[in-house]
Amino acid sequence: MSQSRILVDRDIPWGIEAFEGLGDVVPYDAADLRKDPSILAEADVLACRSVTRVDAALLAAAPRLKAVATPVVGLDHVICEDMRAAQRQRGHTIQVFSAPGSTAAGVADWVVAAILHSLVPPERAGDRAVRRRDGFPQETLAAAEADSGRSNPYDADPRSLKVGIWGFGNCGRALAARLARLGMTFVAYDPPKESQTAGAFLSADLEDLWTCDVVSLHVPLTNPGDSRWPTRGMVDGTVFDALATGGVRLLCNTSRGAVLQDAGLRDRLSAGDGPALALDVYEDEPTPDPAIVAGTRIATAHVAGSVLEGRRKAVAKVRDEVRRTLRLPGPPFPAEPSGGFDRPPPFAVPTRPQLADVRDGIRAAVPLDEWTRTFRDAYLPAPPAQRAAAFEAARRGGLRREIRWGRLRLPD
Repeated sequence: MSQSRILVDRDIPWGIEAFEGLGDVVPYDAADLRKDPSILAEADVLACRSVTRVDAALLAAAPRLKAVATPVVGLDHVICEDMRAAQRQRGHTIQVFSAPGSTAAGVADWVVAAILHSLVPPERAGDRAVRRRDGFPQETLAAAEADSGRSNPYDADPRSLKVGIWGFGNCGRALAARLARLGMTFVAYDPPKESQTAGAFLSADLEDLWTCDVVSLHVPLTNPGDSRWPTRGMVDGTVFDALATGGVRLLCNTSRGAVLQDAGLRDRLSAGDGPALALDVYEDEPTPDPAIVAGTRIATAHVAGSVLEGRRKAVAKVRDEVRRTLRLPGPPFPAEPSGGFDRPPPFAVPTRPQLADVRDGIRAAVPLDEWTRTFRDAYLPAPPAQRAAAFEAARRGGLRREIRWGRLRLPD
């Protein structure tokens, strides 16, 4: 009996190692697959990242495909209608395996770091030179200081910060646990979860988010036909106006770029008002609008979940689901590399932290200002044909270890 042919994206950490032994592994580059999907002609399994769109064109090039293993959280890169059509035509199921929750810790660390980078100064608020080193332009600081009715956002006492968490799944709950450890309060808005749990979870009202200092998005990408609460384009001009009117200081998006309506986002950036933006995801990745990359306070290249522990957990999960479902030989994939990871954890947060003692460690562990500069320096001057490569290079540069928080209590 011939071995299963397994195509594995070279940029999946441990991907080649994980699938070796299950079949005939063929590494590929995502950019090459986009240009020439014919390399899928003999593939039984495709292991891909979210940059690979699994649509009708790709499926047509893979007539033998039995499974898609994608070690990421969301599945919006897998076009459901096209997958169903291919299954009807072939008369068999094409299994799709993903890894929800595997990188939630890294995403939550990114959001905490974004809050500390953006709203909590590294020294006393009067030290303008320190603020300048953060890369925030003088006009931004002046506008913040002129904001009547609210204190300067750079002077925020973290114990008084309130964070609105829009979407209370794995990532939202991981963020809530970290905020609680640091003494920050949160409200959680998630009507689908309230509906699914028959009221065991009680969602805040949408308007409660407008009263927060920070709003962080942690929702799946859904369309009107998928959900009573579709998320595609949900943050539009009306929502941006509500955020601005309510006085929200920072809007973070680590979920999917398309939940922000690009037109409303560009209008808000052009107007120069409303909350500061911390974005890790964008519509049209890996070639997002340069104006959006340039205009936000924090802009990173889809690195929030790029933590070694989570990546290892994700690839192990999808690999073992492929192994069991297709009855392939080989033992389970170990959750940790032999000899451990090749770098130590960057920082450990104590059980009862004082912010002054942990702020710099968290910021150094997730260096958003450095990543923003590196991403912009490579991406913005790049010719259009080279932007995808610049994005992917910046994305690879965000791979890191998780911050150690000790035992955290995840809220229900």
